[in-house]
Amino acid sequence: MVIYLENPIVSIVFIIVSTVIYVLVSITGYKKIYPRTYRVVNPLIEFISRGSNIKKPLLPLILSILFLSILAIGLGQPYIIVYEKVSAIEKGVGTLSFSVKPPVILVLDVSGSMEGEKIIEAKKALKTFIHEINGSLDIGLIAFDGSVVESIPPSNDTDYIIERIDSLEAGGGTMYSYPLTIAYNMLKPYREFDIPVSIVFASDGLPADPGKARSIIDEYYVPEKIKIYGIFIGNEPEGYLVIQEMSNKTGGQPFLVKDIGKLVETYRELAREIKNTTLSNITIRLKHEKIIEKKNYLTNYFLIASLLILLTTYYVNYKRYGLTF
Repeated sequence: MVIYLENPIVSIVFIIVSTVIYVLVSITGYKKIYPRTYRVVNPLIEFISRGSNIKKPLLPLILSILFLSILAIGLGQPYIIVYEKVSAIEKGVGTLSFSVKPPVILVLDVSGSMEGEKIIEAKKALKTFIHEINGSLDIGLIAFDGSVVESIPPSNDTDYIIERIDSLEAGGGTMYSYPLTIAYNMLKPYREFDIPVSIVFASDGLPADPGKARSIIDEYYVPEKIKIYGIFIGNEPEGYLVIQEMSNKTGGQPFLVKDIGKLVETYRELAREIKNTTLSNITIRLKHEKIIEKKNYLTNYFLIASLLILLTTYYVNYKRYGLTF
């Protein structure tokens, strides 16, 4: 750690002047002033004034020099330089005008329980959603069972996404934490610019990792304001409660689809809602961080230290000579 002086000239002048004064007072004061004033009540002064071959202890002298040095530095306004990371945010309200469109990621459970009619209707529903968005938003796709089996970042290449949707097959278990983590990593760069993002998360079963999924939502999704629109397919209360909790915590909306035949219409309505809420009254914020230098002044610390040293000097003088000067 390096200590700098704001006014080094003040420190230099003070140390020179104070040293001269201290030497003069030490020489003339002890030999002339104090013997005259305290000759009767303090015979030790008389002894000192006559001179002695006994060397005076160095401690008071060292303390005095230290006091003057610390005080001189304090008067020069000492400081250290620290580095702080600050966030700067510039914002403006207007219509959608950036080249990157707000994204929405379609997350679909393709576990074994989705086999048959469910997976068929789910594919139709995803494609209906894409057609309803009609290029207004970038679309991403994540399909999962016990792991992530398909992962496509948000883009405007809807033909490729539809092709991948058609290739999906049901099988395996159900783990929410994996698709939630991947979706977050896809959307976080958008949130750096405060671009609104959302996820449509559909499942028909209770995950094997509900605790881990909750912690991901609490730690990442809620602070970054990533909305989840959860769709639960079926009649299982516990499974729906997990989807409902995820949606409510993130500011999205939960949907319960007991009749698989209504899944396509649910996706169609949701596409309209997301498109309308995302593209209206957008506040664009450019958030960036930078490291700045900051001066931390130490003047008060040095002045307090010099005062403590001065009091210590008084105490040492008193204990050695019975004097308080």
